[in-house]
Amino acid sequence: AKWVFTIKWLPNGVLDKYSARLVGKGFTQKYGIDFKETFSPTIKHTSLRSVFALAAREKMYVHQVDVSTAYFYGPLEDDVEIYLEIPDGMHEPGDEGKVWRLLKGLPGLKQSGRRWNKFFDAWMKKQGFTKCQSDHSLYTKWVKDDMAIFIPIHVDDMAIACKDEKAIIKFKE
Repeated sequence: AKWVFTIKWLPNGVLDKYSARLVGKGFTQKYGIDFKETFSPTIKHTSLRSVFALAAREKMYVHQVDVSTAYFYGPLEDDVEIYLEIPDGMHEPGDEGKVWRLLKGLPGLKQSGRRWNKFFDAWMKKQGFTKCQSDHSLYTKWVKDDMAIFIPIHVDDMAIACKDEKAIIKFKE
């Protein structure tokens, strides 16, 4: 892994914050050894346009959400073990030669997006959402007899559309 350091600026040019992220070097991974599957579905453009057109026509509220730590939620597969050299700045006395075994995904790993999607899909089903049969990245749920909530996802970004803004806020919580 390596550290990625970023300086975040506000739109008016004022310094907002310093950011540090540990990112896996996925380019060193070997198929069948470090990972098996990488595919993760993302919303089709036609589906996303349809949700926004429906939201505009029905005067729905639309919120956008970015799950900033999404890859850390997806547990790695049990049949693939990934070890990480302890990154610079994280060593403690006596750590020489030690490694960490990753249990969850890390940005940069080839399978992280897929593992996050599997975790998120299972969570959405537990919340009563169903997947659209023609686009597996569009989730819907009836919140009232005449009102549904629509959630198209693209990796760790999603839109949430519903006539009842309280239902959106409840989902986000």
